[in-house]
Amino acid sequence: MKPRFQFGPTTGENIYFSTEIKVGVKKAGDMNFLVFDQFLFETAFDFSIKEEVMYANFKYLTVSKAGENLEREKPVFDSMDFTSEDYDDFWSYVEIKNEKWLNYFNT
Repeated sequence: MKPRFQFGPTTGENIYFSTEIKVGVKKAGDMNFLVFDQFLFETAFDFSIKEEVMYANFKYLTVSKAGENLEREKPVFDSMDFTSEDYDDFWSYVEIKNEKWLNYFNT
């Protein structure tokens, strides 16, 4: 999926952006993945410029599973024996960080 910008989407925000991110972790000098996963990053925000100052009001900022199996309970590939509980913990952490980044951007 290519990054996608959309200006003035039908949902009412000025700007919508999404991209699919593929993340793989390897040991230095090794060609094999320890873990590999796919994420979808999406955000929408209103944007304005007043007196040469740029303002943005972010409506949402999300990271979610991407790829073929959105119901998966583990990364797409992992050689580290992730459990479904580990993966749930990871997504809980991502959700907390998304909220913190959204608050940061809007303040």
